[in-house]
Amino acid sequence: MRALSYNLPEDASPMWKMPTNAPPRLVAVPARRVDDLPSGLVRSLREAPSCAATAGVFDVVELARMPAATRLVDGHSPDALEDVAVLAHEPGELLTTSEKPRSAAAPRLDLRSDELRGLVVVVTRAAHQVRTLADKLEARGARVVALPAIAIVPPADPSGLDETLRSVNTFDAVVFTSENGVVRAFERVRALGLDARHFAGRIVAAIGPGTASALAREGLRADLMPEEHIGEALALALNERLARGQRVAIVRATEARDVLPELLRAAGHEVVVTPAYTTERAFNAQRFASLVEASRGHTRVAITFTSASTARSVVEALDAASGRHLLAECIRASIGPVTSAELHRLELRATCEASPYTLDGVVDAIARAHREATP
Repeated sequence: MRALSYNLPEDASPMWKMPTNAPPRLVAVPARRVDDLPSGLVRSLREAPSCAATAGVFDVVELARMPAATRLVDGHSPDALEDVAVLAHEPGELLTTSEKPRSAAAPRLDLRSDELRGLVVVVTRAAHQVRTLADKLEARGARVVALPAIAIVPPADPSGLDETLRSVNTFDAVVFTSENGVVRAFERVRALGLDARHFAGRIVAAIGPGTASALAREGLRADLMPEEHIGEALALALNERLARGQRVAIVRATEARDVLPELLRAAGHEVVVTPAYTTERAFNAQRFASLVEASRGHTRVAITFTSASTARSVVEALDAASGRHLLAECIRASIGPVTSAELHRLELRATCEASPYTLDGVVDAIARAHREATP
């Protein structure tokens, strides 16, 4: 195993340190998203023959080093000694390094509002996706607690994804139904020695703005995105663009609603459904219970549900811990009707639902519910 060090650019904020209370070859990083990892660390992760990560950052590191696997370890365990090992610190903690930036960053205007002040919001997105929603909530005055409900992992058999990507030129349209699907697919695109140019001549469809933004980061513009960000609307938009009998590849999670492929097949198209990732349950019911109990009587708590899978994970974890009743004390914010329907199936009601079905819509819905609940 080798120690890792990086030179910070002049305008960068220090984002990692060698922790003093852990084995010296562990690198501490913010535990929110891959974009927060220093680029040198990401390169090392991708080049290393093996890797270990602690629970707080496992999902981020696993995504960063696709397609290689990462082992989950205790940060203080000797088993963590691998070619590269990574330790999480709290995302809100300000860290310093021995290497200071050579020039101070320009002061920023404080554009925070106090609309959500006094509200704790539990964000249940996968660890590498927490930051985007957390920033929006914190800008409105909320205190954010990250409790990822799901972890994003490769499908059991990635060969189907590789085959679809290699044969993209045999499809008339390629459909991405989530940001995670884009990220996972393009990890494999790069592993296969391809890039965004490989999709030239295909209709590229995104279910919503988050997915379209993920495509843009990979150099690919979405040709089609429905106004309503659900499978039914995406199928309708595709059917208006495609001639009967054309081939469509759908890149999605292993577990997902079948409404999109079913509607496309009913319209006469040949559809290939390609799993790019699988979601695993990851919600920490004990931490959630402690938070709700500690907030009782003086601080309101909201919890976000940004997919049907986050809803299932949270409810199943709380049921196993006999803690479902705690959700009754919270604002339960759903990103849209599909997630709300899943909550209903689980015998829960969303307190508020985003409109439009975006992260900004979620924040607005929480703000409305918070105002209505405030005397």
